[in-house]
Amino acid sequence: MGSQLYIPTPLLFGAGVSEEWYIRPMPGEKAMLVFSAKPSASEKEYLRLMEIQLQKAGIKSVLFRQIQEEAFDSTVMEGKKVARGQQCDFIIALGNSTVINAGKAIAAIAENEGEWWDYVKLNAGKKRILRNKPLPMIAVPSGFTGFGIHDFCITVHQKTQEKVPFQHSWLFPDLALIDPQRMDISSIEQDGVRILFSSMDSAFSRAANPMGILYAKEAIGNLSIFLPRILKNKSDWEAIEALAFAGVLSELAVGINGHTGQWAIAQALSNAHPEFSWELGMGMISRAYYTRLIGQPKIKERFLQLAGAFG
Repeated sequence: MGSQLYIPTPLLFGAGVSEEWYIRPMPGEKAMLVFSAKPSASEKEYLRLMEIQLQKAGIKSVLFRQIQEEAFDSTVMEGKKVARGQQCDFIIALGNSTVINAGKAIAAIAENEGEWWDYVKLNAGKKRILRNKPLPMIAVPSGFTGFGIHDFCITVHQKTQEKVPFQHSWLFPDLALIDPQRMDISSIEQDGVRILFSSMDSAFSRAANPMGILYAKEAIGNLSIFLPRILKNKSDWEAIEALAFAGVLSELAVGINGHTGQWAIAQALSNAHPEFSWELGMGMISRAYYTRLIGQPKIKERFLQLAGAFG
């Protein structure tokens, strides 16, 4: 079975990388900082650091603090308006996976005409083709998942509530900055569940191959060792960095292997019922879904491999 791994994104990973990233050549002269409308305290602190560093690098910046609980198409279009009106020539998305998704979409539509949903390939999307490359985009995740080091983003049509992915090779970030010391650990349990389910889901995908399964196993192994340590001591920086690395491995596994239908069902459930998180949806249907899958010899073997990784 052939395997393919294409990730053109430079990845800066490790404790303290956010302190010195700005000495690198910047992709433009004026950044739009895409940020949550309801950030955590640690995200606010991270934003202040980014703004100071951009000033040191001689880069102008504009703050776009409008990302809600989902990456809505209306917000993406407002981001396009601001980016064009302020003549921003690159995007920095700082926050959770929703912020990263929105940053990718804004970067893409800012350089193309029409509405964002004109380019969506599924459901009510008009399936137009992107003609121009997106603005350069830097992903700065604030949590242990949703780093954006892949070629798609997930957005929501605010009126119809359609939540669908948009995939294009131009959507890889131009840089991903992952600093475990700057990550928000307030939802560490939920992040751990997401790493677990994302890794398992990718390993059970029809498109799964040995490379992607290896990443999924390593992610689960790291999770099983280091999440309990963090829950006992939230200042255990070695464990925090190891869990962040598990998040990277899990995202790589998803990028290589793709998803099963369980992912889509849980996503639709959480979209129709916002009180249900994606993680809760995956948990609710996992027993029924896995019972159906485990009868397949290949999947049963993968279950055993992942169980071994979990210890």
